[in-house]
Amino acid sequence: MGKFKVMHAPQQAVLAHRPASPIPAEPASKMTQTTDTDVLIVGAGPVGLVTALMIAKQGIRVTVLEASHEVIQSPRAMAYGVAAVEVLESAGIAQECRDTGLGDADYIRWITVDGKVIAKIPRPQARYDPVICGQHLVAAIILKHLEPYPHAKVIFNHKLVNLKDHGDSVTAVCDTPDGQKEFTGKYLVGADGARSTVRKLIGCTFEGFTYDKMVVATNVHYPFQEHGFSFAQFIVHPEHFALVTPSSVWLTCRLQKSTDMAYGAVHTEKTPP
Repeated sequence: MGKFKVMHAPQQAVLAHRPASPIPAEPASKMTQTTDTDVLIVGAGPVGLVTALMIAKQGIRVTVLEASHEVIQSPRAMAYGVAAVEVLESAGIAQECRDTGLGDADYIRWITVDGKVIAKIPRPQARYDPVICGQHLVAAIILKHLEPYPHAKVIFNHKLVNLKDHGDSVTAVCDTPDGQKEFTGKYLVGADGARSTVRKLIGCTFEGFTYDKMVVATNVHYPFQEHGFSFAQFIVHPEHFALVTPSSVWLTCRLQKSTDMAYGAVHTEKTPP
C-alpha cells in the first residue's frame, strides 16, 4: 500500500492513495518539464477549482491539470446543494455566483405536459441563500479569483495517463500537445468527474447500474415565464419527463440499447453567454 497522503476535497472528489496496475512508465528521455508543487488536482471543474482556490488562500502551492483545452462549456446541473453552497461561501465566491446566476427560486412545481399543476412546494430554507449558476460560469468566477495567487496554476490540455507512487509524494504523468510531462506533488486530488481517470488508476471501484435512459441537458432561448412557467418545474410524464428552468431544459429520453451514438456527440456546442 502506498504511503503518500490524501487531500480531502469538497463533494465528488476522488482521493488518490495508490496507483493500481500502473501504466508502464515511458523511458526517461521522453519525459520533460517535471513540476514540483504541494498539491496536484486533476480536473478543472467547479470541484477541482474551488479546492484549488481554498488551498491557494492558505499559501499552499497548487497545480490543476485539465484534459480539455478550456473549462467545459456544455450545459450541466446549475443548482447547488446546501453542502456545496457552504463550500462556495467558505471560498468567498457564493454571492458573486448568485449575482451571475439566476437568482432565488420561489417554489418548485410538478406539472403535466399540458401545464396542470400536480403539486408545488416553497423553496426549502437553509442557512445560506441558494446558488443557481451554470458550472462554466462558476468556474470562470473561480479562475478570476485564482489570478492573484502566483503559487496557483491551472494548466489545460494536460490529460492524465498514469500515476507514480513515491511513498511520500505522487507523480502525475500527462499527455500534452508538447509531449508527455510529469508533475510531482505531496498530495493529489482526483476531481475529474464520474468517469475519473484517477479513480481507475488507483483501482477505486464505482459500483452501481446504468438506467436505460439518457438525460439530455440543453439551453433553449424561449420566454418560458411568459407562458406560465415558474422558476423551476418538473413535467411528469412516462415518456416526456423534463425539468424546465428559465434558462435551460433537461429532458429524459429513451434510447434504443442498440444505438451507437457516442456520448460526446450529445453535447458539442458551447453554451451561449
